[in-house]
Order: sequence, then structure tokens, then C-alpha cells
Amino acid sequence: MNVDKAKEIHTSQNWAEICTELDRWIATEIATLRTCHPDFLRDLQLKIQTLEKVKKLPEIVIDREEE
Repeated sequence: MNVDKAKEIHTSQNWAEICTELDRWIATEIATLRTCHPDFLRDLQLKIQTLEKVKKLPEIVIDREEE
């Protein structure tokens, strides 16, 4: 993805809606994290981290390309 496309995506209403949905998924995983068996903690943490990173995808591309 190039920086112009990343900026376009980052400012679009569709991206805002995607981020809202990702926030819901993250909230569900956080709720699960509170009561899960200790064996599943790391997997849930990684899943939450990945979802958070996806939310920042346009910003990551912009930062990478503008350096």
C-alpha cells in the first residue's frame, strides 16, 4: 500500500466503522481474558495485540513510507 492510499483509507468513514467493529472484538477478547484459564492467557494477549495493530494499519504504512 502506498502512503496516499493509506491516508485515504485512514480518513474514510468506512475505516472508522471497521475500527469500531475491531473495538467490539477487542472488548470481547478482553472480557474473555478476565476469566479464561491461565493456559490461554498468552494466546488471548496476542490476539488483542494483533487486533490493535490492524486498527493502526494505515498509520503504520504512512509512518513507514514517510521516513
